[in-house]
Amino acid sequence: MTPFEGTEITNYWSPEGEATRQAVNEWIRTSQAYDAVIDFEEVVRDPAAPTKVLAEYDSGDHLHPGDGGYEAIANVLDLALLQTTVPVLTSFPSRGRRHSRR
Repeated sequence: MTPFEGTEITNYWSPEGEATRQAVNEWIRTSQAYDAVIDFEEVVRDPAAPTKVLAEYDSGDHLHPGDGGYEAIANVLDLALLQTTVPVLTSFPSRGRRHSRR
């Protein structure tokens, strides 16, 4: 979850919400529940103010990344992570015959 302190949405950010955001991110990073993690927060946060998006990556609403932020995220993606080894169904099993009334 990316930082969002200073967002223009009234009462959206709070110290309690920030603590929850940090706890969720820590769990995502350390739980090993996922095969891989792409850490958007690490990419877009302001090192001088970690509860905020770096100004050059901010869309202006202090909540969503702007073009620069999305570009920075894209630049850290390892495209090999998006390859799958799980078989993909190209056809689906029949769910039984359909009968029509004439």
